Amino acid sequence: MGPIASSGAESQAVNLGLGGLLCLIQLYQLFILPIGLLPENGLWGLTVLPLLFATTSYWALLHEAFHRLLHPNPAVNDRVGRTMAILFGAPYRVLRIGHLTHHRLNGMACDRPEAFDPTRRSRGAAAALFYPRLLFGLYLAELFSSLQAFLPRALAERLVRRIFYDGDPQARGTADMAVRRIVGSGGLSEVRADSAAIIAVYGSAFYCYGENWPWLIAVILGRGVAISVMDNAFHYGAPLGDSRQAYNLRLPDLASRLILNFNLHRIHHCHPNLSWRALPAMLDARSDGYDENLSKALLRQFRGPIPLDRLKDEYPQASR
Repeated sequence: MGPIASSGAESQAVNLGLGGLLCLIQLYQLFILPIGLLPENGLWGLTVLPLLFATTSYWALLHEAFHRLLHPNPAVNDRVGRTMAILFGAPYRVLRIGHLTHHRLNGMACDRPEAFDPTRRSRGAAAALFYPRLLFGLYLAELFSSLQAFLPRALAERLVRRIFYDGDPQARGTADMAVRRIVGSGGLSEVRADSAAIIAVYGSAFYCYGENWPWLIAVILGRGVAISVMDNAFHYGAPLGDSRQAYNLRLPDLASRLILNFNLHRIHHCHPNLSWRALPAMLDARSDGYDENLSKALLRQFRGPIPLDRLKDEYPQASR
C-alpha cells in the first residue's frame, strides 16, 4: 500500500466530508428510519445490519479527533469530535481521555483485559469478566458514563479515580491526570452538557421508534459488539512492557481505507501524531509488516483470558 498524496486542505475536506456522511448514518439509524420508513414497512429495519459495518469507520474518525488530527484547528476538531461523540452515545472528553490513557499505559497489564494473575483469580473468574467486556462491555460502559456525569462532584471524582486505575503502581498518576481533565477545570461542566445532549438524543430516538424500539436496541447492541470486539484485537495476547506495542493486521487495501487504516495499529502507536492518510506511507518507510489477518485476530480473542506469565508466547511474530 503506497503513500497517499494530498494537500492539507484536501485532507481536511475528506475528514469533514466523512464526518458528515458518518453522522448522517447515525441520524438515519436514530431518527430517519423510525419516523419515515419503519411505519411503512417493518422490513426497513433490516437496513441497520449493513450499516453496522460503518461503526469501525465512525470510531476511527473519532479517534482522529482524539489525537487532534481530524482538523488542524483545535476548536473545529473538538467541535466535530463532540458532535460525533454525542451521536455515538458518550461524552467526548471521557472518550478522549480514556483513549489517551490507553496510549499512556499501553503494554501494562492494567490496560490489557485478557491478562490475569492466576495466583489472585481463577481462569473461570477471569473469563466471567473478560467475555462480557469483549462482546459489549466497553461500549456499554461508555454509554453509562453519560448517567454517571450527573453524580455529585465528589462521587464523580471517586468514580473517575476507580476507572482510571487509582492505586495501581503501573498507572503512574493516571487517576490524578484523569480527575484534573474530566472533573476539574471546567471538564465536568462539558461532560454534563454532552451527557444532557446524549440523553435528549437517545430519549428522542426511543420515542420515535415507539413500538419498534427493539430495532433501536439492536442498533445499540450491534454497535457495542462491533466496538468492543475490535477494541483489543490489536493487542490481545501480545507481550507486556512495550508502550508502543500493537499489531498491524492485514486487510485488502480498499477495506483498510474504509476503516481509515485503523488496522495499521503498530504504525499508529509508534507515530500517534500521523493522520490516517499518512500511515500507509510510514508502513513502507519503516519496511514494517503484518502480524496476522484481521479476521483471525478478531477470532483469536475468543480463546479467553491469558495468565500473565504466558503473554509473551501467545502471539506470532510479525512478518517483515
